[in-house]
Amino acid sequence: MRPVRCASALWMLGLAAALLTLAACGGNGSADLGESQSVSRPASREDVLTSLAGLVIVPRYRQAADAMGQLADSVETLCSEPNAAARESARIDWRGAGNAWVTTEAFRFGPAMDRRS
Repeated sequence: MRPVRCASALWMLGLAAALLTLAACGGNGSADLGESQSVSRPASREDVLTSLAGLVIVPRYRQAADAMGQLADSVETLCSEPNAAARESARIDWRGAGNAWVTTEAFRFGPAMDRRS
């Protein structure tokens, strides 16, 4: 395993553990779902996974999609106007897209991995 992947996976596991702790061990033992909605029961597995998906997983995939779109634009520019500046821009966007994708690899398990989604 490359150090970047390992660090990313460890970071994501740490974040998941922190979310689990915050959700399960709130001040009064209840999940805090915001001002408009409060629950008088401990956070369930579903609550924690929903929060994790909404706060971490989906935003990471959005960042990766945005970075891939930016890469596609810079490669298109490079193809239409091949010059040093366009090549450097494409190179930078390639690295950015790769870095954004690495942050999503921790979520590649289960059905997503089986379907190669």
